[in-house]
Amino acid sequence: RETVIEEEFAGFVPINITNVTISYEEFKIAMDNIKLMEFYDDKDITLKETAIQPINPNLKIIGAPLKIRFNNLEKTKVSFPIINPIGFENNSHGIYVNSGNLKWEYIGGEIIDDVIYAEIPQEYIINNEAELAVMALLCLYCIEAKLELAYSPEKPSRDAVVLVHGLASSPATYEEILQDVKLTEQPFHVLTYGYPTSQPIKKNAEKFSQLLDSKLTNYDNVFIVAHSMGGLITQQTLNMSKERNFVKKIKKIVLVGTPNEGVPEVGAYHKFFQFLVNVKTENKLFNLNSGVVDELSKGMITPRLEHIKYFVIAGTEPFRFTRALNINESNDGIVTVPSAQRVGDDYIKDSCKNYWGLKLSHNELIDNVISRRLIERIVAKEIIKNEESLFGNTQFYQFHVENCNPEDKYVVIGVKKNASEIFDPTGCSCGNNVCDIGEDLTNCPSDCAVFTEENKEILNNKTLLYIGIILLLILIGKKKLIRIFRKN
Repeated sequence: RETVIEEEFAGFVPINITNVTISYEEFKIAMDNIKLMEFYDDKDITLKETAIQPINPNLKIIGAPLKIRFNNLEKTKVSFPIINPIGFENNSHGIYVNSGNLKWEYIGGEIIDDVIYAEIPQEYIINNEAELAVMALLCLYCIEAKLELAYSPEKPSRDAVVLVHGLASSPATYEEILQDVKLTEQPFHVLTYGYPTSQPIKKNAEKFSQLLDSKLTNYDNVFIVAHSMGGLITQQTLNMSKERNFVKKIKKIVLVGTPNEGVPEVGAYHKFFQFLVNVKTENKLFNLNSGVVDELSKGMITPRLEHIKYFVIAGTEPFRFTRALNINESNDGIVTVPSAQRVGDDYIKDSCKNYWGLKLSHNELIDNVISRRLIERIVAKEIIKNEESLFGNTQFYQFHVENCNPEDKYVVIGVKKNASEIFDPTGCSCGNNVCDIGEDLTNCPSDCAVFTEENKEILNNKTLLYIGIILLLILIGKKKLIRIFRKN
């Protein structure tokens, strides 16, 4: 993962070296006039020379962090000047407080005339002190969206798969799928769409439309896999471009965790953001200051196109940090299952045919091996039309080798098993009248509610006993009625 990050950021900003002459006196006067803090009358301020950068490599400290001693806890509002260095996303600045244990907590703030203001919650002020810093997001695909060729087969092909990432992500999120494509030498091209996630959905859709129109001239059959926000962009793109020739080439779309009906709890995005701040991942942080979070919260229902076949994958495992939110329906921590299933005027819910519900959280829907294989199998079935394709059916065995010799060869030997002996994490084997590995009375009662001969005998005996008791009660009731009639 760390290697992927380094490669991803390796050339995102070109360095142009130019010889210049500056006046030291002018520079010194300018620096002396910089307003460091506005509310400092009753605070002791220490400029820190070093600070621990946040764990997420997409977020960096801008300027110098400050350690502030608050002499009056009733006045905890602070302000910092903000700068916009090259390579950082505009309007992505926020104030963060060091909460210890190498963690930073997002405070936010309001930006007015190149100054950011925020009030520091008292729970982050320990012994009347707090370490604060202004941070911003590294600019990845925030200047220009790109549709790039990521894989080409050896033999000529007129088929292509387009991968579209979601919020807090980049094309790097599909790296493992791309590795599987390369390893199994698939007979189709793969393109990735990288875009600025802070831009409005329709603006990204317009750019995606332009790029598809120019890049798909050499293909006849195109299949799109889109995650989260990428699913909304994809649907908007095709709807606004339905009269263009390239749209006719789109045959299938796999929508993964797409918030079509929006998100029932906007706080889920804020909690998700805070979680990502302290996680070392290739996933890009998203800009909470942009309007796209509001767009995602409200959702965007886009009409279906009749010639396109739609598939939906939804998550049913909430994040640990979003379980306490007021989300009543099954969800992946951010998007509910009905929201993901809603495509156009109806819901896609034909289980194991065009819909799959996986016990995974929102970002695991792309990263996890279960969902990754499922996506690959859908693509393989639709393009290669071969359910036994290696794509989506590969497994990896990792082992340590001492004294490695290039002449040595290693072979993995396995035992062939019946389908019922193989665990199916998608739950699609339920209904085959066999209680397979991983199935039980809870998750598959139709297959696992099978009685042994001994259980059947016990059940039959109990049944006879119950029938006898019922007949006895009926008989007693009749005798009582006869006695009543006799008395009358």
